[in-house]
Amino acid sequence: MPKSHISLRRRLIVASIFWICAGFLVAFWLLSAIFHTQASAQFYEELDVHVLELERLIAEDEDGKLAMGSHFSDPRYDVPRSGYYWVVRTNGEVDLESPSLRGLNLTIPPDNHEPGETIERHSVEGPTGKLLFVERTINTQHVDQQIRQYIVGTDERHLDAMVASFNKLLATALSIFAVAMIAATILLLKFAMAPFDRLHAALSQVRSGNSRQIDGAFPQEVQPLVTEFNGLLVGITDMLQRARAGAGNLAHGLKGPLTIIANESFEMDERGEQDSAAIIRDQSRIMQRHIDHHLARARASIVARMPGMRTSLEKELAQLVQALQTLYKDKSILVETEIDPDLFLTTDTQDLNEILGNILENAFKFARSSISISARRSPRDMVAITIEDDGPGLPLEARGMVFGIGNQWDQLKPGHGLGLAIVKELVELYGGEIRLDDAPGGGLRVDITLPACE
Repeated sequence: MPKSHISLRRRLIVASIFWICAGFLVAFWLLSAIFHTQASAQFYEELDVHVLELERLIAEDEDGKLAMGSHFSDPRYDVPRSGYYWVVRTNGEVDLESPSLRGLNLTIPPDNHEPGETIERHSVEGPTGKLLFVERTINTQHVDQQIRQYIVGTDERHLDAMVASFNKLLATALSIFAVAMIAATILLLKFAMAPFDRLHAALSQVRSGNSRQIDGAFPQEVQPLVTEFNGLLVGITDMLQRARAGAGNLAHGLKGPLTIIANESFEMDERGEQDSAAIIRDQSRIMQRHIDHHLARARASIVARMPGMRTSLEKELAQLVQALQTLYKDKSILVETEIDPDLFLTTDTQDLNEILGNILENAFKFARSSISISARRSPRDMVAITIEDDGPGLPLEARGMVFGIGNQWDQLKPGHGLGLAIVKELVELYGGEIRLDDAPGGGLRVDITLPACE
C-alpha cells in the first residue's frame, strides 16, 4: 500500500508558517535598521544642541581665562563615569571639562582645522567605552588666532542600549503578531477546507451504504466536482446492474441447453446406451458446476464494486436460520445467536445469503444438537462472524481441500462440492477472509470477516 502523502491542509499551514516567520525576520531586520538609523541621527542632533549650549555657557574673563557661566542643562554630565562628557580646549590644551570626567583622561586626536567655524562628528575610544562626540571648532578673535574646541560626547553603549530595548519590544510585538497571524491562518484554512471535510464525510456515507450519492450544498469551486461524481456514481451503478443482469441472463440461457442434454442422457440410458449416457451426465454435472461457480463469481465481482451497499447482518441471519430450522426440523437443532442489531455490512444481500447460507447449511447437516452464531466489530472496519457446531468436525487435511471446486469430504452427504468454493470466492472478493478451526465443543468453527458498514 503506498504511503499517504502529506495533506493539503498541512502543506498550506506549513507554507503559511514559513512565510509568516520569514516576514517576521525581514520586518524585524528592516524596522531595527530604520530605528537604529533614526536613533543615531537623533543622538547626534542632541549632541549638536549640547555643543551649542556649551559654547553659550562658557565665558572668558579679562585675564583670558574660561569659566562656566551656569550649570549644564543635562545633569548626566555631572555624574562621574556616566558616559556623558564635555571638554573645552584651546590650541589643543584642556581649559575646562565636565564633572563626569573627574579622574579620567579623554584623548581626542588633533585635527587640522581650516580658518572659520566647523562642526564635526567623530568616534573614539573613550574612558568608559566607545565615545560618539560632536566637535565645534572656532577661530577666536585674538591676535594670535587661537583655535577653541567645544567637544560634547556620549558613550555608544547608551545608543546600543536604546536600540536593544527597542529590538526587544519589537521582537515581542512581532512575535505576538506572528502567532496571531498563524492562528488566524489555521482558522482560515480550517474554514476554507471545511467543504472538503464535508465532501469526505459524504463520500464515506456513499462508501458505507448510507447514501447513494453525495448530498449537501458545496461552494461553487467544489459543486461541479460533486455533480460530476454523482453522475459517475449513477453511470457506474447502471453499468454494474446491467452487467449483473447479463450474468443472470447467461445463467438462464445455459441452464436450458444443459437441461435438454441431461434429459437426452436419460433417454439414451433407457435405450440401453448406459455408457454414453453416463459420460454425458457426468460432463453435464461438471459443466453445471463450473457455470454456477463462474457465474456466481462474476456476479459477486460486479456487485462488490457497486457503491452504497448496506445489509443488516442480524436480519439476514434470522431469515436464514428460520428457513434452515424449517428444512431440518427433524433434527431439532438449537441455534444460539449473539449479534448486535446495529451491525451492517457493505455486501450485497444475495451474496451475504450465499455465503452464510452455505456455511449454515453445512452446520445444520453435520450438527448433532446445537449451533452457535456470534458477530462483533473488529479492527480495520471489519465484522468478524463465527459459526460453530457440535458435529464431528473436519480433519486438518480436509480444510484446504473443501474450498476446491467439486471437492466434497463426506461423499455420503448430498451436494456438488461447490458451496464452500463459492463462499471463499465471495468472501475474498469483498476483501474478507474465511478460516476453518476446531470448535470448543469438538465440532467445526468457521470464522468469516467481511467489511463493516458505518
